[in-house]
Parts: sequence; structure tokens; C-alpha cells
Amino acid sequence: MSFLHLLPGVLAALLISQLLYAHEPDPPGSPAIRVVPPSEYQAHNQNWSISASPDGLVAAGNNSGLLIFNGNSWSLIPMPSQKVVRSVAVLQDGIFFAGLKGDFGIVDLRNSQAPSFSSLTSHLPAGFPAFSNIWETWVTGEGVFFLADHHLFRWSDSALTVIKSDRGFLTSRAIGKDFYIQVKDSGLFRYQNGRLQSGSDLPSLPGELQFVLLRRGDGSWVTGDRQTGLVFRNGSGVIPFPEPVRTWSLTGNLYCGIQLPDGRFVFGSSKSGLVITGSDGTLLHHFDQSNGLPDPAVRAVTWSPDGRLWVATNNGLAAIDLGNGVISLSGKDGLNGTVNDVVRGKTDWWAATSQGVYRIDIKPRLSRGEPKAKLVPGLDVQAWSVIESHAGILAGNYTGVWLVSGQTPERILKGTTYTLFRLKTDRQILVAGQEDQVVFLRDVPGYPVIQTLKTPGEILQLDQDRKGDLWAGTNNSMALRFNKTGTGLWSFSVIDTSAGHPTGWSTPFSAGGRIVFGTRQGLLSPGPDHLRLITDPVLETGFKRTASDVFRLVSLGDSVYYARSGSKLYRYRLADKTWKQDAAGGIPQFQVYWLDADKDHLYVGGTAGLFSIKRIPDAGRPLLNRAVISRIEFGQDSVFFSGPAWYTLPDQTEPVIPDRLLGIRFSFSGTSQISDQPSVYRTRLSGFDENWSAWTSENRKEFTNLSPGRYTFSLVARNGAGLVSDTVSFSFRVATPWYLTWWALALIFLLASSLVYGLLMMILRSFKARNRQLEAMVAIRTTELKERNEELERLNGIIRAINSEWRFDDLIQTILDHLSAIPGVEKSSVLVFNPHTNLFEFRAAHGWDLEDLRTVTLTESEAWSRYVSTGTEVFQDIFSFTSVTELPVNEKFRGLELPKSLVVLRIPASQYTAAYIILDNMSQAEAFLERDLSMLRNLKSNIQYAFAKASMLEEKSLLLSESQRKNNQILEQSREIRKQKDHLEEVNQQLNQTLSEMSAMQMQLIQSEKMASLGTLVAGIAHEINNPVNYINASIHPLKDDISELKSVIRQIRELLAASGGNGESDLLERLKTVAGQADLQDICDEIDTLLRGVETGSKRTADIVRSLRSFSRRDSGGFKPADIHEGLEATLMLCRSEARDKIVMERRYSPLPEVPCHAGQINQVFMNIVVNAMDAMLPAGGTLTITTGLDGDQVFIDFTDTGTGIPEPVMKHIFDPFFTTKPVGKGTGLGLAISYGIIQAHHGTITVTSEEGKGTTFRILLPLEQPEAKQVTGG
Repeated sequence: MSFLHLLPGVLAALLISQLLYAHEPDPPGSPAIRVVPPSEYQAHNQNWSISASPDGLVAAGNNSGLLIFNGNSWSLIPMPSQKVVRSVAVLQDGIFFAGLKGDFGIVDLRNSQAPSFSSLTSHLPAGFPAFSNIWETWVTGEGVFFLADHHLFRWSDSALTVIKSDRGFLTSRAIGKDFYIQVKDSGLFRYQNGRLQSGSDLPSLPGELQFVLLRRGDGSWVTGDRQTGLVFRNGSGVIPFPEPVRTWSLTGNLYCGIQLPDGRFVFGSSKSGLVITGSDGTLLHHFDQSNGLPDPAVRAVTWSPDGRLWVATNNGLAAIDLGNGVISLSGKDGLNGTVNDVVRGKTDWWAATSQGVYRIDIKPRLSRGEPKAKLVPGLDVQAWSVIESHAGILAGNYTGVWLVSGQTPERILKGTTYTLFRLKTDRQILVAGQEDQVVFLRDVPGYPVIQTLKTPGEILQLDQDRKGDLWAGTNNSMALRFNKTGTGLWSFSVIDTSAGHPTGWSTPFSAGGRIVFGTRQGLLSPGPDHLRLITDPVLETGFKRTASDVFRLVSLGDSVYYARSGSKLYRYRLADKTWKQDAAGGIPQFQVYWLDADKDHLYVGGTAGLFSIKRIPDAGRPLLNRAVISRIEFGQDSVFFSGPAWYTLPDQTEPVIPDRLLGIRFSFSGTSQISDQPSVYRTRLSGFDENWSAWTSENRKEFTNLSPGRYTFSLVARNGAGLVSDTVSFSFRVATPWYLTWWALALIFLLASSLVYGLLMMILRSFKARNRQLEAMVAIRTTELKERNEELERLNGIIRAINSEWRFDDLIQTILDHLSAIPGVEKSSVLVFNPHTNLFEFRAAHGWDLEDLRTVTLTESEAWSRYVSTGTEVFQDIFSFTSVTELPVNEKFRGLELPKSLVVLRIPASQYTAAYIILDNMSQAEAFLERDLSMLRNLKSNIQYAFAKASMLEEKSLLLSESQRKNNQILEQSREIRKQKDHLEEVNQQLNQTLSEMSAMQMQLIQSEKMASLGTLVAGIAHEINNPVNYINASIHPLKDDISELKSVIRQIRELLAASGGNGESDLLERLKTVAGQADLQDICDEIDTLLRGVETGSKRTADIVRSLRSFSRRDSGGFKPADIHEGLEATLMLCRSEARDKIVMERRYSPLPEVPCHAGQINQVFMNIVVNAMDAMLPAGGTLTITTGLDGDQVFIDFTDTGTGIPEPVMKHIFDPFFTTKPVGKGTGLGLAISYGIIQAHHGTITVTSEEGKGTTFRILLPLEQPEAKQVTGG
């Protein structure tokens, strides 16, 4: 078999790639790398080789077997004896060749439910010697080559050939359709015409193993060993790779290498990761563990047509996205924070981020842990804008504008600065957009300020149109237009919401000299008059936004525009006049704050860092997302296809599914690795449902119960970056079942017709036979109905007779008389339960002597065991007995003839059995036939109902008799009660009279005790009253003398005034002075005032004493009335002050109290008793009486605490007993505390006492704030 027919497509792809991928130095950063750890592919961590098919299927040689990646998930194909897969190559999608230790063969994924390894060593001659590992496997136009240490195996046209070398083989390489091999100590050979041949066009190689062996398009070679390193070899000689790549190849243990379609090289090492170089060998990228590679030991690399570089390492796999042209720079490279603005210089880039200002080194270098981006010292706060100037980089942040040119930044302008812009019409003028102003600077030493304009909003961004007008976007729902005046200075006008500006921010961009604003409502531009904003007539057309805003816009010339809306990147070309999502996605979804472009790249900055996207023509852009139908199953387990659908589907356009299978199942996936987000899918089965399904992550779809017909299954995949694949389809047909074919239907019709005719004849014969049977049945039935009618008439007569009886005894006798009509009945009886004796007694009999039966009584258990438990219940409550010789309690029926047959009807009550109706046959066993029992069953309900009715009437009659007897007893008892009542009323009147007399006596006793208390204090009260009275008496005589003297002076003055007549005023004044001098008027007036104050004080003191006596001695009448507790306490203390004799200190600790419902006079008496007792306990030595009041919940408490001698324990037990006193005879009555106790109890309160002998006593009174009822308190 020749493999030349497989290569044209591959060669064409390589040629197109060389033309489209002209190499340019990459921007700073690294391509995206995705690590595939062993935990994801579920196999050993050690990988040895890797290969990719033309359509993206990837295979890796692993210690556990062969790993296959279908674009969505990994699967493992184990090898025989768990052999390690050292090398792998792909022939076409679904066919892989694998080299093992001592074995090699094919893995065919197509049309196989369980792909497995098929060894090719069976084609070797018998007795072929064992060989070691197959180190390399290659697919070329000459066949498939497997390389061992001393053997080269070639598989072609289903035949295996072998080339042996005693010296040994070092390495080999498939380049295009040719196969090259390095023979130890012999150089490089080409396989041609079935043998290895040398040639003048082949380079002369050193004897060392060449880990890299590549031929370039110009005929030169790239080789690499661990002594010489990487070199270019051509006719002129050997040229080492430039530094630092050459040193890396010498020190990192070079291991493998490939050339990419765009001319770049990729080299792997066993110690230092891998490098990507330009076609001239200059370093572009270096990957090791510091920037994403899972292990520094790289065993193999391969290029996938979807733009990914696959890497096999000692600890997992990795995929580097090179085809989408995306380079990123973020935190792993030292660039932190949200990127707001970037300056792309020739030697360095500068970035303004939310973390500060960064300097980015754009020169490629090996990873040594040193970041590519470094924070500028002193500018480690949020920055919004950077721009180049004559002296260095200018950066704007919240403190102002800073110049970065040396080690230390220098501030040239104060104020929060959001944007910096250089005028297009005058490149020496810089404009700073700040928080509330715009500042124009000249870009010369010192940066002098030309003009400052205060603005009504924050200036977010500036841009200039072709006419020279400067436009500003703000964060305050307005845009500003600046234009020059005749004086050369700038002025501005405002375009706000009234002029078409949306609410919120706006950002201006220059689009071919026009100004376009990005807003939350899309793309707007100034109208013809420049006074309002309108929908942009060019760019907004056809712009299908996934979000409502356009935050950033950049133009590339006048034909191509890029915009970021929401989380997607869009591209607009004037030729198409439509916006389309850019196919060079591959960047994560994030908020964009900066967008720029040049002829080769699109640059995007924002919350996820800084990205550059190589602008690749659509024709040369790798397919970044593809839908895959990976498996199709019919019925339960019939696998029609297993593999990538777009390449290896069987060569039939319309496979037919047998109708007997239950359905069809599709498994599918998407091949994108751009995003870590899973792919989602839409499916459609035309012929079943013409509508597409909703997007879902489910990668299986099953259809069942499909009708015969043609169907097409279609699949579309969308990856995490939002890129949608082309539609993949699979058509099939469900076969028509045999029973729906024309001949099957005709045969069915004939069979059905014959069957119908036969059935009709059978039915006719059946009808005739049935008719004869029915006539016989009608005659029999007529006889039965006649007999039944007669039986019903007899039953009806029995029922009428039963229902006509009301007396119990008559009823049960009637029942027995009529039941004797049953043919099998010879004797009968009724056994009735007597609730008074709890025994069953015979109350009626037919054929028996009732007096003989009445000698027999049965308990409930005996009756139950005799007439229920030993019988057979033929119907409910009807029991039949086939043998009566062994019935329980037969001994009680001794002397009575026993029946041969017995039937019992049980009459139930609610909780017990009310009676048993016993039917006897004395002559034969089993005398009762089924019709007899049936007749009894028909009568049962009527008998039970009549029995219950008669029982109830009898019970009511008994109750009525008992009720009359009890009524007579009650009448007799009522007469006796009436006599007792009259006697009690007489006694009650006597008790009420006695109680009234006792109450009066008790009131007199309380008043007497009150007067006794006053008597005790009368001497002191008299002394208290006598003092102010004596003072008043002593003041009366001097007051009279002073008043007489004043009257004399007044009389003389009147006489003088009357006698003055016409005398002069001076003479009158002299005489008045003489009269006034004779009496000292001032002294007289002062003395009168003093005497009057004394009289007033004495009279007030006397009034207080009298008021206190009245308050204390008043009688209480009526119900409780609100009273002031403190007023009563003060009245008591006033009366007792003289008794204290200045030896007892009265200490008051009052808290605010509401008025308390009580009898104030009685409460005051309680206070007086307690205070007097306390003073007696402290005299003559003296002490302190402390009175404390307050609230205790819904009660008022009054505490009286003295420092007297205390109360001994024996005494305290009796202090509230009447007539108990410890005072000398004649000094106390012994009723004070007893009466006080009664008064407090009557007030629904409590009085308690605590005392410690030798230290003092405390009485506590508790009175409720609300009384349950108004009650006259009489004490006790």
C-alpha cells in the first residue's frame, strides 16, 4: 500500500500556512497554556510521545497505554500486558500506530465499540529475535516506520519489511513524504526504493545522537545534539543558534523539536522546559514550571491544525494556544491590577493599572523568575492614563500628572487626572482631562500650562475630529465639545440628556476623522449641527449587541473597526457593513478599559490583564471550534459508528435502521481548547422536529419511537469564548416494518375476511344452541319464582305478625310460633340476658315446657361457648350445629331431651348479646336444609329489629316505674328540706344580729385603741401646742405698745397738718421732723415685722398639729379611697415628735409613689402603732428610725427600721396576738399590733417583721396599688 495519496492535503496546508504566517516579533507576554494533569486523563503521569491528526484528534503514548483525546474528553486504550507506549503516530482520523516495548501495531477507532490494539509482529518471520523499545513511529508516503535500537520496521500494503543495522540506529524523522534516519557512526540516510541511501544533499552529521533533525523550506537543516547545541546547517557550513537559545540547548538537555507551519521552531528539553523561536532562531517564548508547564522534562511536542501546540511531559500534558494569535500579560508576569491605558514604545511598554504604573520589558528572555512587568517606584496607586512626551512617560493618577524619566517620578501637574491626550492638529500640545477641569500643556521642558478650563463633569476620555474640534466624554450624562476661539484659546459647549446624550458615561473615539461616542445605548455621533447626539448612521447599522453598552472602540485605517460590547469582541468592515463577533476570540470574558490596534495586532486591556491578538486573515485562521459526532448507537447496543464524524463516517449516504430497534443515540463533543469553560450544544432531528434545541452542556441525545421515514441529525457546538462551529449532520432512514408492506396488508385482509366468515358461522350455531338452553332455563326459573313467591308471602305474614307486637314477652312468643313454620323446626326457645343478674334466662318456648327451661340459667361465657363458639356461622349471627352431644354445659340441661340438630339466631346489642333464639330438631341430625337457613336469614333483620324495639319499650316501662318511685321519694325529701330551711333562716337572723353587735364592738375597740395611742402622746402634743401659744401670747403686749405709739405719731401728724393752715411748707416740715424724731419709727416697724413673723410661725405650727390630729383621729366610712401614703407618715411623725425628745433621729427615704386605695385613718393608726413601738424600743438611750417607701411590682412597700433593742425570738411569735404585750401594766393594751395586722389583712396587704436582738427591728407593710373590691374595713 502506498501512502502518497495521504500527503497532498497536508502539504497544501503547510504551504498556505507558510504564506499566511509571516513571522514578526511577538508582543510581550505569553500564549495561553492549559495544563492537562494526570487526574484529568485518568492514567499514569509519565508521557513519552504525542501526535495529532489533521482534524484535531490527539493521541499520547503513556505508561498506562494509549491516550486518545476526541476534542472534549480523554479515553485510555490499554496495551497487552500493560506495556508502555513509547511512540505514536497518526495515519488518518481514527487510525493510530503505536510503538511499545518489544511490540508495535495499529489502534483503529472506527466502527468499533471497544477499540483495542492489534499487533503487527504476527507478520514477522517465525523465530524473529526479540527487540527492545520502539522509540519512534512515523507515517510517511513510503509507509509507516517503527524504529528500534537495531531494527527498522516498515508497514506498507499490508506487508511488513525489516532493515537491520549492527551498528544501531540513533534517530529518525519524517519530513514531508520523505523518511530520514541517522545510523550510528555512519551519518544521515534517506529511505528510497526499499533501502537506505546516502546523498550529497544530506548534511554531514557528527556521531552524536541528533535530538533535533529538521529540514527547512530552503533546503538547509536544523540539528541539535547535547555537545554542539542547536545549529543551522547549509552548504556554507554550521551556524549556531543565537543566544540565549544556544546556551539553553547546551545546558537544558535537548530532547525534541519541530517546526511550526509559520516557520517558527519549538524545542523541548529534559531539564529546562521548551522554547519557541523565530525562523531565524531568536527567542520568542520560554515555558517551564514558573509560567505554566506541568514539568520541565519535555518528551515530545506536536502541532494540531486547530492552532494548539501539544506538549508531553513527565508529569502530565499541556496545550499552548498559538494558532489564535493571543498573547497575554497578567499577574504571573508581574502586571497586576486592571489595565486602564498602555503606551507601546520601541524598547519598553508602559501600562497604567489600578495598582500603579508598570514598565514592561518587551525583549524575549528565558524564564528566570524575574517578571516582565515592574512597578514604577513611587507610582503604586491607581493610574488611569499614560502618554509619551519629549522627556519621558507622563502618567495620570488621582494625585496629578507625573513624569517618569529617571529613578524618581516628578509631578508636573496637580489634580486627579483621568486621561492624557496629544492634539492631532498640534503635536506639541498635551491635554489633561481631570476631575473638574481640562488643562492644556505645552510638551516642552517645564510643561508650561497654556490654558485651564473648569468643566461641569469628570473628563473620562478625549479625542479630536478632522476639523480640529476636541471632544470629551464624562461620567455625568454629558459630552463636551471644545473649539478654538478667535483669540487662539479654547471654549466648550455641553451636550446633555436634553440633546440626546444617554444617562451615564460616554467615551469618544475617532473613526476615520469622525467622532463616535460609545455609550450605554450603543454608538452615537454628533449631528450635522454638532449640538446634539444621534445614532451613528455608519457604525451602528447592523450592530447586534449582546449588552446594551459599547465602552471601547478602535479603528484600523478607515475600513476596519473593533468594539468591545459586554464581554464580546466585534469587528466591523466597511465592505460588509455589518458587525460580527471576531473569530480571534480566545480571550476570557472581562471588562475592557483599553483597546488599540496596528496592522498586525489588536490590543485589549482590562480587568484580566493585557492581551495582544495577532490579526490573521480569515482564510488562514485555524478552526478554533469544531463539532464532533463521536458515537452513533442503534437499539440496545448496536454501534453503527464510533469516531470523529466528519472524517470516518461509513461511505453510505443514508444508512437504514431496522424498525425492530428501539431508537438511536448520538454522542458528541466540541474540540475547542480556547477556554476552560465547557462547550454547549444545539441539536435538531429533521423529519422529527424542525426546531433547534436550546443550548445545553449535555453531550448525548437519544430519540425513540421514530416512525418509518428519512431523518437528518444536525449538531452545532459553541465553546467557552462564544465561537460557534459549523453544522455537522448525519442522515439515516428508519425502515418500514414488513407488516406495513402492500403484500403483507393484502395477506392480512384475506386472513381477516376468512376469519370473519368463520366467526359469523360459529356465532350463528352458538345462538341456536343457546336459544334451546334459554327456553329450558326459563321453564325452570318460572317454577323457582313461583315457589319463591309463596315463600315471600309466608315471610311477609311472619314479619307483619312480629311488627304488630309491642310487649316483649308477647313478641318473643310470636317469633317462636311463626318460626315453627320452618320445616326443620320441632321445638324452639328464647334465651334472654337479664342485666340485673348478669345471667341468661329462658323467657319463651315452643314445644318445650317453659317451667322446665327456667330452671336453667347461663352466664355470658357459658352461653357464648354453647351457642356461638362451637357452632358454624353459616350466615352472620346464624350458627348451625351438626353434633350436639358434646355441647358445653350439657350438664345444666340434665333431665331435658337433647336435640339432634340445632340452629341458633344471635340477637346482638351494642356491647353484648341480648338473646339467643334456639331452633331444635329432636328427630334427626342435619335436619336443617339450606332453604331453612336461608328463610331464617331473610327474617333475621326483622326479628333483630323487633327484638330491639320491644326491649327498648320494656326498658322504658321499667324506667318509668322507677322514675315515679323516685319522684315520690324526692317529694318527701323536699318537705323535710323546707322544714330545715325555715329553722336555718331563724338561726341566720340571730347570727347576723350577733355579727353586727361584734362589728360595732370591734369598731369601738379600734377607736379606743386609737384614743389610747393619742392618750400616750397627749402630754407631748400639749407641750407642742403650748410652745407656739406662749410665743404668741408673749408677742401680743409688745405689739400693742408699738401700735399705740404709731397711732400717737399718726395723730400728731394729722393735727399738725390741720393746724398748718397757710403756714409755709418749710415750717410744717420742721415740725414733722420734730414729731418723727420723738419716736424711732424704723425700730418700731422692724419690731412689728419680727413679732408678726413669730405669731405667723406659731399659728402655722399649731395648725399643723391640729391637722395631724384630725388626720389621725378621723373615722373612715364607705369604700377605699386614694390616699397619699407620705402625707399619712408625716402626720404620724408630727404627732410623735415631742415623744422623741430630740433623742431619736427620724430618717426619711421616700421614693415617688402613686396614691394608694385605702382607709387613710386606719393606715395612719397602723403607722402610729409601729412608730410608737419603735420609739419605746429606743428610749431612753435614743436611736434612729428609718422609714423607706417604694414600689415592689404592683404593690407599695413601707419599711420601719429602728436601732432599738430588737425582739427576742419567743416574743416575736406572739407579737400579733391580741392582748399580748411586754410593756408594764397600764402602759399598753396588747391590741395595737393585733389591730394593725387585721387592718393590713383587710386591705389585702401583708405586714411582716424581722428582728435581731440587740441590733434593731424592721416592720414591712405591703399594700396593693389596686383593690379587688371596695370594702368597709373593720379591722381584725
